Order: sequence, then structure tokens, then C-alpha cells
Amino acid sequence: MNARKINLKKIRQEIRRRGLRWSAGKTALIDLPVSELRRKLGWRLPDERTRRRCRQRILRFRRKFAYTSSFDWREYEKADWTTPIRDQGNCGSCVAFGVVATMECQWNIQNNKSNLNADLSEAHLFFCGGSCGCSFGWWVPPALTYAEEHGVSTESCFPYQDHDMPCELCKNWEKKSVRIDKWKEITGVAQRKKSLAKHGPLVGCMDVYEDFTTYTGGVYQHATGERLGGHCISIV
Repeated sequence: MNARKINLKKIRQEIRRRGLRWSAGKTALIDLPVSELRRKLGWRLPDERTRRRCRQRILRFRRKFAYTSSFDWREYEKADWTTPIRDQGNCGSCVAFGVVATMECQWNIQNNKSNLNADLSEAHLFFCGGSCGCSFGWWVPPALTYAEEHGVSTESCFPYQDHDMPCELCKNWEKKSVRIDKWKEITGVAQRKKSLAKHGPLVGCMDVYEDFTTYTGGVYQHATGERLGGHCISIV
């Protein structure tokens, strides 16, 4: 079962049948076996009771401005405050990538400079922070807690590779690290929108179904296919 591939034709038919507002097409993920897709989806919940809850976390800073109905940190004040998208490869390290991407953008916001281009180490957070390794993944709370208590150093201090690695940090890594000030969970949709505009990007988690691997645009809604796993992202 895990060797099968995604059926694009079936997904497109179901989108049309249900009148959904997103488009499916060829992507870099569509030709991968389901078993390999599952390995990339490293967001785990600590118990079954909370499995279906898509939790979102916020890194809290004291930046204030008016809350609007729509917002995008890639366009705020005609500048892109985010850092380049990075590829986690064949490792379930998405929690570290989602947290680090959010921290990097928050670093730009906190310093009021959109082009600082911080490059923090996903390997440091994932392999030193207590994750369960590439084959299993991690949870968001311990990742954020580690970043708050210890900080995350630079990519050059601990370069990322998409396989299990020992925690081997560079000398004096603490001097190169960035820490989270505070973080908390936000549950309401309206609160999430307000916090995104008022404080900055959020760390978010989502269930990933087979059809999502074909997503090319629009407002995604599950159309068909089984759940592959959980994924962690940065909401900007």
C-alpha cells in the first residue's frame, strides 16, 4: 500500500464534483511513493486525545500596529520579512523547520529590518532539542521550549542534513544563538489572525492528506485520499 503513488486525475475529478476552490497539478511531491511522503511528515501529537486538534503556537514580541482583515509578512511595508523557504529533505524534521522559519522572520521584525537574512540551524533544534529522529518526528511544545531555554544557533554552526545526526555544535555556539522570548498557544481563528498581524508569524500544524501533495493554488480543502501524517509550517 505504501508503494502506491498519488492519483492526480481522481483528485481533480473530486475537486470539480464538490466545487472546491483550489487547483491540483503536477508538483515535486506527486511522483514520490506514499511511504516517502509519510517520512517527511514529522509533526506528532503526544497523545491520542489531542490528535485531531491542529495546534498553533505564537512567538510573542511587543510589536504593535493596526489589525486588518488580511495580512502578509511577505508584503508588509512593501518588503518581504520572511527568509527563503528551505527543504527538509527525506527527514521528518518539519517541526524544526516551521519553528526556525518563524524565529527568523520574527528576528527581522524585532529588529525592524526586513533584510537581516538570519539563517538559524534546523539541525541544532531537531537533533539537539530532544526529537525522536527523522523516522518519527517531533512535537511543537518541546521545540519551542528548547528554543526559549537554550536558543538556536546559526546554520554554519551546525549545518543540516536530511538524516539522523549526532548533536555536534560548533565552539561557543551560545554566542551565535537566538532565543524565543515567550510563546503560547492560540486556539481561536480570530485570535490567530489578530496575532499574525500584531505580533508576527505563527508556528502552525496541519493534517496532510494525499490530495494536498498536488496543491498548486487556491483555498485548500480536503477532497479525497487518506491522511498521510502531520506537518508543521510557518504561517506568515
